[in-house]
Amino acid sequence: DSKNNLTDTRNGAWIEQVKTGQKVGSERFTLLQLPIPKGGRLVATLALIEVEDYQQAQELVTKIRKYSGLAGGAATLLQLTELTSPLGYLLLSLQGAGLGFDLARRFDTDDVLGTDTFQLSPEQLNSGSRRYVRPLTFRGRNGGQTYHYELSYDLTLGKILVK
Repeated sequence: DSKNNLTDTRNGAWIEQVKTGQKVGSERFTLLQLPIPKGGRLVATLALIEVEDYQQAQELVTKIRKYSGLAGGAATLLQLTELTSPLGYLLLSLQGAGLGFDLARRFDTDDVLGTDTFQLSPEQLNSGSRRYVRPLTFRGRNGGQTYHYELSYDLTLGKILVK
C-alpha cells in the first residue's frame, strides 16, 4: 500500500522436468491475479529451484497452490523495505500462508539456481504500460554440473480499480 506495507500475496509454483534444449510453453503455468491498493506497488519474485525429489516437491506445490493469496499475521507486520533479497520476498509471502518453514526445510541454498525480483512503482503502474516481459538467464555450477537456463515471464496489468 502507500505506506509500504504488504497487503496481499499470490504464490504460484510449478514443477517441470526439463531436458537440454526443451521449451516449456506458457500454457503449463497458471495465471496469477492480484489486487493492488491505491498508491501500492507490485513486487514479482521468481526463484528457479533444482528439485531432487519430485514427489516431495509436488506436495509442497500442492500446499502453495492451496494457500495462495493468504497474507496473514506476521507477514502483514513486515515492511517490504526490510527485505534484502528475492528469496526474502518469496519466503515472506509463503510465511503468510504458513509455508515458509516448509520451503526452508525441504530446500537448501544450493538448490536455488537463480532468483529475480521485479518491481513496479505506483507511478509505473499508472504510466499506461500494460505489459512487461522479463527475460532472465541463470547459469552456474551446482553439484559438479553446469547449468544454463533461459526463461522469461510476462506481467500484464489488467484493469486498475482504485479502492
